Amino acid sequence: MAGHQFLGWRSLLLPTLLTFYILSWISIVSEASKEEPKLLVLAVATEETDGFKRFMRSARVYGINVEILGMDEEWKGGDVRLYTGGGHKVNFLKEAMKKYWEKEDLIIMFVDSYDVIFMAGPQEILKKFHKTKSKVLFSAEGFCWPDASLADSYPKVEKGKRFLNSGGFMGYAPYINEIITSSALKDEDDDQLFYTKIYLDEDLRKKWTIKLDHRELGIYQKFLNGAKSNIVHITHFAGDVELRFSDTDSYLHNTAYATNPLVVHGNGASKGKQKPHVILAAFVERPTPFLTEFFERLLLLDYPKERMDLFVHLGVEFFFLNTILKI
Repeated sequence: MAGHQFLGWRSLLLPTLLTFYILSWISIVSEASKEEPKLLVLAVATEETDGFKRFMRSARVYGINVEILGMDEEWKGGDVRLYTGGGHKVNFLKEAMKKYWEKEDLIIMFVDSYDVIFMAGPQEILKKFHKTKSKVLFSAEGFCWPDASLADSYPKVEKGKRFLNSGGFMGYAPYINEIITSSALKDEDDDQLFYTKIYLDEDLRKKWTIKLDHRELGIYQKFLNGAKSNIVHITHFAGDVELRFSDTDSYLHNTAYATNPLVVHGNGASKGKQKPHVILAAFVERPTPFLTEFFERLLLLDYPKERMDLFVHLGVEFFFLNTILKI
């Protein structure tokens, strides 16, 4: 009798376990099949300036997918380096988002292209973004531009940059699309004021989970309005930012917040009449052929030599120093 009971329980238990196993397997496969969010950078550029070429080169170096909006079209947004304007950027973005607004697994980053460079690849950028637990993240700055009277309307922050900067933001495609299509904007209107008013509306801020990168969490780093500092050592870059070196790479470090910025934005009128004083660094870490020719080509650079310093780091045998001394 006991044997019959055992066989009965067994006949019930095996199908149950089999069903549980199949459902678990389906769940695992389903989760694995879900694609991780992808990053697409959208940027406006109506002409290929030196800054634009530098921007695109940094994107290629770090394997970032970039789509340029407005190339060879007339710019109607005014001189945003000195005055309000830039609404044309928003309208370019509205047009581009018609292709992407339904893609829930796509994260859009929108940046200025003439004064931005990337310092990391998409995986690291997305990792930092997810840590903010926001749907849309704007960079932040220390100035309330273009309407200083709105400063008191901003939420208080204990530490960090308090005010929205529209030169760099990212978020899920549907949320970005909802924000930029929430109201009409003329090409000559100010884009930063447009986003500022949305952010200052508490209901909209909560609806779209909009946050600011107050402490520059490692995504955005800004050098505002051409701010300069006297470079007295190779690692001192500007203000609270240091240029650091490892065995295989160089990177920026924000000493104020102990972060390594992933996107660098030098917004504002940064070019004066006099060319900036630059440091050119050459690292010779192993025996290198044609070293003499390399340094001779440096002399051919079309840049005022009195505005250049050369930093050479030799990690090879001493006789390579003779190559440099001959030049």
